[in-house]
Amino acid sequence: MIKNLTDEQCYKKAIEVWGINAQLNMLIEECAELIVSINHHRRGRTDINPVIEELVDAELMIEEIKTSIDPELYNLWRDTKMKKFRKQLGKASRKTNIMISERG
Repeated sequence: MIKNLTDEQCYKKAIEVWGINAQLNMLIEECAELIVSINHHRRGRTDINPVIEELVDAELMIEEIKTSIDPELYNLWRDTKMKKFRKQLGKASRKTNIMISERG
């Protein structure tokens, strides 16, 4: 019974039922809807709720697609990107601290 499946089991079942190509197309669609909802929110046309809804939809599709990817390869890329992100954040933080101390 589907309602007794874990989240990960549901993600895998969706790939099994609909296929990876259909689910990749759904990921594209969900990302596009997220972009639209963010733009509407930034223009004051909606509150934050549609953004959160589309963010969750995109996140679920991402989690679904991740079940079809080698976890070691995924984690290798994730670790590489997190190192780059931390480096960029460190540089930005130092620059911000310098700008604040120059004003002080």
